[in-house]
Amino acid sequence: KGVDEQGCQRLLLEEEVTLNHLLRDGSKKLRDVIA
Repeated sequence: KGVDEQGCQRLLLEEEVTLNHLLRDGSKKLRDVIA
């Protein structure tokens, strides 16, 4: 069970990182469009 919990936490962390990258890319594109 402990291993499963670690795996879930790792997946959540990876998802968070991916979301942060997407948000950063999106705001960069928005800035380009506005500028």
